[in-house]
Amino acid sequence: MGQYGTIAANAERVAMINRDVAEMRRNVRLYGITGEDTYLGGARETMKGLAELLQLTSSHMLDPQRKAWLQEMIGRFESYRNSFEKVAEMRHDSDRQLNEVMNPQGKRLADGVRKLIAAATESRNLEIVARLGPVMERLMSARLSAVRFLGKPVETAPDTLQSARGGQTRKHHTRHTLSTEFTGA
Repeated sequence: MGQYGTIAANAERVAMINRDVAEMRRNVRLYGITGEDTYLGGARETMKGLAELLQLTSSHMLDPQRKAWLQEMIGRFESYRNSFEKVAEMRHDSDRQLNEVMNPQGKRLADGVRKLIAAATESRNLEIVARLGPVMERLMSARLSAVRFLGKPVETAPDTLQSARGGQTRKHHTRHTLSTEFTGA
């Protein structure tokens, strides 16, 4: 009955691993889309429990081949976990860049142009008003482009992901910080 009990317990743990992987992926995806800390915390909490469950299952696995597969899965999981932490850090950096640098500067610039337009209109200097209109339009277009840039995934490193997936092809997306784009680094 001992071996049967171990096999049954492992089968239950495998089902729990499957559930936790689905939950982890859901939280990771929702965090990637929304950037909400609730999903970040949920992903990290699920990953913590999943790491413990994978180790526990590995320690009780009887079949050497399955144990080897589980060890490979643990390695891939840790790689995924580390990559997610990098993504979370990049997301935090780009959100900070947008909220603390881009938005305040863009708002100050737009407010300055609005004040100039108001002053020129008040003094009836319509030539200046006419010249400032396109300036305001370009400024708003630049601000919109910056927001789009921060939210748009960029295809990078498909060969690295392909080798990690055993030769299967799949596009890999990542986010770049705004400073990288504008400095050319």
